[in-house]
Amino acid sequence: MLIWRIAQSKWALDKLCAGARNEGGRWNPAGMAAMYAGTNVEICALEMFAHIAGVDHPPLKLVAIDIPDNPKLTYTPAIMDLPAGWADLPVSAASQQFGGRWLGDSGQLVMFVPSVLVPEAMNAVINPTHPDYQHVSLKIIREFTFDSRMFK
Repeated sequence: MLIWRIAQSKWALDKLCAGARNEGGRWNPAGMAAMYAGTNVEICALEMFAHIAGVDHPPLKLVAIDIPDNPKLTYTPAIMDLPAGWADLPVSAASQQFGGRWLGDSGQLVMFVPSVLVPEAMNAVINPTHPDYQHVSLKIIREFTFDSRMFK
């Protein structure tokens, strides 16, 4: 199964997930590694734009992530099962705890969660401690840039 990510060049092929581990994210507390991706390039672009809009950003890469195509390795919680405040800004402790429990259990390789920006689109949280993570491959497809009209 192919999923996508847009990342700063220095993190594009980082299978240790240092950025998310150091900073934490919506679905992982700081100190717990996770890799964030999306089910299509469009949601990845929108998510990245939301994070960098209005600031000068470092070079970006579009990365294809190949994960084993096995439904037993994925978890998609129903939106009603997500904690209250999962879409809050700043990120809520509840969503980090929810994701942290999932990461700690290591039961599945990928958790598909709705995007805060477009809840009908799915983001993917990849668990680097899952035994099948060794079968995940990352490949830089190309440089990624935003059309200059997006910054007007």
